[in-house]
Formats: sequence, C-alpha cells, structure tokens
Amino acid sequence: MRKELLKLCPKRYLCPFCGEWHEWRERESLEFFDYYYTANYCCHHYLDHYMNHLKESLYHHDNYELYFEDDYCYYTIELWCSVSDLKIEGKIKIEDITEDANEPIVTFEVPFEPPYEVGRKLCENCGIRCLCNIANLVAQSDSRDTEITLGLEFEKSDYDKLVRWVIWCSMLSWKERWQGSSVWWWCYPISTK
Repeated sequence: MRKELLKLCPKRYLCPFCGEWHEWRERESLEFFDYYYTANYCCHHYLDHYMNHLKESLYHHDNYELYFEDDYCYYTIELWCSVSDLKIEGKIKIEDITEDANEPIVTFEVPFEPPYEVGRKLCENCGIRCLCNIANLVAQSDSRDTEITLGLEFEKSDYDKLVRWVIWCSMLSWKERWQGSSVWWWCYPISTK
C-alpha cells in the first residue's frame, strides 16, 4: 500500500467478526489515528442478531482497533464469547498491505491460532454461529493455524485523485520540485475530501 493513502478517509472496512464490509464511521483520514487515538469498531451485524439470541449476547463482546504509526499498521481483534476469549494483536508494514489492482481496496492477512474450542461442537450450538467469521474460518481450515483478512475500501474518486497525484509527483525530479518549478503546485493536493 502506498503510504500516501493514509491521507484518505476510508469508506468501508472489512469486519473480522462477520466477514462483511461495514461503513467507516470516522471522519478523519487514516493518518489521524495513532497509539493514543485508535479507530475502534464492533460488529453491528452481531448486535442486530442479539435481539433474537439474548442468551448469547450476555457472553459475547467484540472489539476491533486499528491505527497507523512509524510506517506500520497496528491492529487488535478481541472476541469474547461463551466458547472463547480470543485476542489477536500485531502489526504489518504499510508497504506490505496489498492494494487491489482494480478497486480502491487494500487488504492484508492476519495469521492466528484460535483456542481449541473455537469452530468445534460448542460453536455449532451458538445462536450467532451463522455470523461468526472466525468460527467459519477455523471450520474451513485443515489446521488450527488460519488467517483472517482485514481490509479498507476508499471512495473511488478520492482514491483516483490521490493516485494521479502520486504518479505526477513521481514524474517530477527532486530538483524540479525544490528549485521553484512552475508545475510544483499541481503536485500538491489542496484537499483529499
């Protein structure tokens, strides 16, 4: 992923809990978030489904945090349910995050080894099993080690504008930029919104 994409505000994020895309509710760009102020989400599909399965909701909580700092993306995924307390934490270099070739989407894989109970018989009886991406990934995997995909989607027009800006700037040499080239102002985005 190009580091310049941190200047954008995502449109949606790929939920680690249900595997669906949800609206990104924050108004700030990705570069705004750091160790002290993280983007923090829970799965609204789970919350909606709880009304029908109140017993499971008493034991269930999910939390997903994300921030960018020092050329890394840091993430924390926490899932507490009647079967397991799962916490996945880590970081990935921003340059190792994959940009989709056709869509304004970036994704990366997060390896994890869930507790033995996840995806087993206890999960089969859970009222929200149909929504649980983590249990489904474990059930589909041949081993206990599996991966979950995290991702962000950007507004296409903002993404295209920023990519054009990055390409244009890369065509200008350092000398042209800093010695007063008359085209340098074209290279600097006034706003990405």
